[in-house]
Amino acid sequence: FAAEKRDLALVVEEEMTCGELSEAIASSCKYLTEVKLFDVYRSENVGEGKKSMAFNFSTDFSSYNLYPPLLRKGGTSNPISS
Repeated sequence: FAAEKRDLALVVEEEMTCGELSEAIASSCKYLTEVKLFDVYRSENVGEGKKSMAFNFSTDFSSYNLYPPLLRKGGTSNPISS
């Protein structure tokens, strides 16, 4: 699988720090290789006491191997939850 870069924005309580959230994102999947904050947005549209934090993240599935019995059965495997 090829490496990919994606963006993710999450609305969180104002007290949530960048470090706490980026650590939670990074620990959610062993295939994440980089998590970087690129924007913090506050407005009444986001909600009182809340903020939107946007991150770039990179994945690298090069070490992921499809499980052959699943392929023979036509099933799928979810590498993110592994």
